[in-house]
Amino acid sequence: MCSETFKVLDNVPMGIFVLQDDLTVMFWNRCIENWTNIPREQIVGTNIGEHYSHLREPRYLSRIKPIFEGGPPTIFSAQLHKHIIPSWGLNKQLRIQHTTVTAMPATEGNGFFALFVIADVSDLTIRIQEYKTLRDQALEEIKMRKEAEMKLKEFNQNLEAIVVQEIEKRRRHEELLIQQSKMAAMGEMIGAIAHQWRTPLTGLGLLFDDIKDAGEYGELDQFYLNRVVEESGQLIGFMSKTIDDFRNFYRTNKEKVRFNAKEAVEETLSLFSAQLKNNNIAVQILCAHNTNDIFCVYGYPNEFKQVILNVVNNSRDAIIERVEKSEFSNGLGQINIEISEQDDRINVSIKDNGGGIKADILNRVFEPYFTTKDAQKGTGIGLYMSKIIIENNMDGKLYAKNIDDGCVFVIELNRCKD
Repeated sequence: MCSETFKVLDNVPMGIFVLQDDLTVMFWNRCIENWTNIPREQIVGTNIGEHYSHLREPRYLSRIKPIFEGGPPTIFSAQLHKHIIPSWGLNKQLRIQHTTVTAMPATEGNGFFALFVIADVSDLTIRIQEYKTLRDQALEEIKMRKEAEMKLKEFNQNLEAIVVQEIEKRRRHEELLIQQSKMAAMGEMIGAIAHQWRTPLTGLGLLFDDIKDAGEYGELDQFYLNRVVEESGQLIGFMSKTIDDFRNFYRTNKEKVRFNAKEAVEETLSLFSAQLKNNNIAVQILCAHNTNDIFCVYGYPNEFKQVILNVVNNSRDAIIERVEKSEFSNGLGQINIEISEQDDRINVSIKDNGGGIKADILNRVFEPYFTTKDAQKGTGIGLYMSKIIIENNMDGKLYAKNIDDGCVFVIELNRCKD
């Protein structure tokens, strides 16, 4: 190989070196000098294995030896032999190399030399890898989109059935909650009946004692008997009316009807006034108008009464808890129910002096099963069902807010138009 050939190879922008059949380096071009920082004066005339021992390994020699006999070119690909002559690039990473070894006739026809041509394919490899990554990402995205489309198609096909199932599930759940709410209030009802009956039962007991005394003193005449029978009938009639009132309170309304919100509030309080009085709680209904017709709303009257009962009971429990903590100077609780009308709305505001609701739980009081009471005193479904009744069944609003020394629950309903 002549010096002119070496001169041409020295200017090629690829790493090039030439080996004799004994692996002695004959040529080391400028490019590979720069890559390896090994000057040609140091490596030419030495065995390449002294610098890169891996080239003596069978996996390399078995492919290089045939070149010295004029065999066909061999390639050390970048995929399998990335670093045949390890060298560091500007990015401080080993160059990825693609190497071709070709037989070249030796001087005067004595055998062949092995010409190594090394291309730096680092950038190309990185770009190919980036392309593969983008391609894989695109294929994965296409796959995910197809799967999503299939799921969406399947979901749309079953959507109607799913909606029907969810509606039915929610309906059953609400029915269960309503039933639980009614069962929880049953104890309240029994207590209220007991308080309502205490006075007439006491009156009947006194009448019986009076009859006994009248008999002993000879005063048991017809006039006296008529008076006792009349008074007894009044007391028994009051007790019978109490039972009828409670029976009507829990009678289910099948259809929405027009009813008077003020009268419904008054009827509800009449059932529980004795119980509230026994707890030293004063209840007052405040109304700016005497005309009942302006307070007519459209909905379910007994469910509305249930809401009033739930809210009043909540106020009662808050007041009792405050009394137990000795936070009242006079030991008296107060519940004021204000009924007003504004434009096309009827507002029922139930205010108490029970100390209010903590700010961090004020927005949670209408959640199902949320309660701050002991398990024996509350189930956490009363206020939740009240909100369902007012907002879902009667197209109104129910919300709570704190006021001075207490809390107010506001019920807003649409007023019936004449």
